[in-house]
Amino acid sequence: MARLLDSKRPSARLRIFFIALGAFLAQTLPAHAQTADAAAPPASSTNSSAAPATPAAATGSDYECAPTCRMGFVCVMRQCVSACNPACPSGEVCRSDGRCVSACNPPCGAGEMCTAQGQCTATAPQSTAPQSKPAPNFDEPRVTFMPGAETPADRDLRSEDAASERRRTGNKFHNGFYLRFGIGAGYLVAAATADSGNTKRDAGQQGFTVPFEIAIGGSPTPGFVIGGGVWSLNVPAAQNTVGRGDFAKTDTAAYGGLTQLGLLFDLYPAPRAGFHLQAAPGFALAYLGDTHDGHLVGGGFAGMAGLGYEGWVSDNWGLGVLARLQIISAKLTNADSETYSGLALAPSLLMTTTFN
Repeated sequence: MARLLDSKRPSARLRIFFIALGAFLAQTLPAHAQTADAAAPPASSTNSSAAPATPAAATGSDYECAPTCRMGFVCVMRQCVSACNPACPSGEVCRSDGRCVSACNPPCGAGEMCTAQGQCTATAPQSTAPQSKPAPNFDEPRVTFMPGAETPADRDLRSEDAASERRRTGNKFHNGFYLRFGIGAGYLVAAATADSGNTKRDAGQQGFTVPFEIAIGGSPTPGFVIGGGVWSLNVPAAQNTVGRGDFAKTDTAAYGGLTQLGLLFDLYPAPRAGFHLQAAPGFALAYLGDTHDGHLVGGGFAGMAGLGYEGWVSDNWGLGVLARLQIISAKLTNADSETYSGLALAPSLLMTTTFN
């Protein structure tokens, strides 16, 4: 027995050793773990603020967000977006059902508006005075278009085409060959002073006239005519006076006349229109009708100026009126070879017809 007990003593000693070792490890390991946690360096504050919060990995569909979206937002592709489209204006919030409602609770009263901060503020007063309407402008042209009607652009284009056609063909366009006839009525005032100085021999005539003209020419440029013509004044029965003062004798002269030959310049400022200005310098032949003291015959210089208007009656013919004034300065001689210096003024109004 004693020998058996001796053989078992080492086993008891080992058992006691392991029991003591287990108790020691149980006390020292937790303390060592706490010391290691305390000695570990703290996480960088910069890294923690820069890194965005990472939501928990979603294990569901694209319309499930973690964390769950707040009221007024819905989850789309795992992102929270506004449930209202379009977005609510200032002073309103979006509900979960997609409607915009006032951010103020209770709602604002009359004359107030809700701000984005959910506060009611007074609105600016609006003027209740009636606004005056502008007076209608009756001078402004009013254009009414009907379906299929010609527009102003079409009208302008047609006018340009017509103008080009007139210029090309010469129809209703003052260009090219020029021919004019005219006849009308007028009045003559003429005076002749004796070159000898004998006032008893001074003479004068005045009376109604029948003016006539014919001119021919051409247009070197549209609207401007250069040519020549004859402008005559026929005096059927003029009142003739010889002498002055107490020596004056008055009687009715026989048929007389004045004729001008010269160049013609006729200007149409607008070649398609009818208004024109004309002038003609030239030579004059004068014949003052017979009286009991004889007659006066001579020649000199003359000038004519006039203005008129014509309207087209065909592609090339125009009909119009012309007012003209002639001035004649001439040397005259009577049957007794006495010489006179004569001056005459003759306004006239004529009816004209022109080919151009």
